[in-house]
Amino acid sequence: MMEIDKSTQGTLEDQMFYRRITLKELTGIRHDNPTDEDFVFTTIATIDRLQENIQWWYMSCDVCNKIATKESHNYYCKNCDTYPEGLTPRYRIRLQISDRTATTSCTLFDEEAERMLNTSVSFLLDSLDGKSEEVPKIIQELCGQRLIFRFKLNNKNLTLGMQNYAVKKIFVPDEKLEKRYLEDKAEEDLMDDEVDNMLKQETKKPNEPVKKVQISKCELSKNICELVPVKEEPEDKSNGSTVHQKE
Repeated sequence: MMEIDKSTQGTLEDQMFYRRITLKELTGIRHDNPTDEDFVFTTIATIDRLQENIQWWYMSCDVCNKIATKESHNYYCKNCDTYPEGLTPRYRIRLQISDRTATTSCTLFDEEAERMLNTSVSFLLDSLDGKSEEVPKIIQELCGQRLIFRFKLNNKNLTLGMQNYAVKKIFVPDEKLEKRYLEDKAEEDLMDDEVDNMLKQETKKPNEPVKKVQISKCELSKNICELVPVKEEPEDKSNGSTVHQKE
């Protein structure tokens, strides 16, 4: 049975705020056994720049969809250990992003990049007239944009702390919804602070001085008498009188 991806369920608003965290929280997540949980989160961040020395596209093998590297006039697929006949260019856009808490990097892959840019890799490559190493203007214009990123953390992110996150989906933020989210979060944080203060006060109570209670001798003797059980003596069934046993 196929497991349902909860991050894709519900309204668009639900998806935009699904497990929303900051970049500092994102980069601090670690786990020894990633298969135990669903490590999908959203965060809102600004694209600062494109990562240098990383090509914005790659050639993939049609058999396994893995990267095929150029050797002389052919492309070689290491995964299949062959020179594949079918090849497809795909997006691989490495971005540096930041929010008020941290800076990290992420990669926008083929399907989501094409949806966001509304154009194919092949079209952009054709427009460059053979200068495939140049970054098209439409990709350069991503810099400065503030977007919502949905990330799915992998084993390297969780166990090794590698800070390059795969982008599963990008949303354009709705400023009214973002404002409401921040207001609701501020209210929740305030309530959490109040609860913390109450708990701190509760922990201080055992250390407070114990109040002395004055008890009169009369009250003390009365209480003792009430607490001491009276020993019942057996009854003589023959004549109904009480039998006094010798001690």
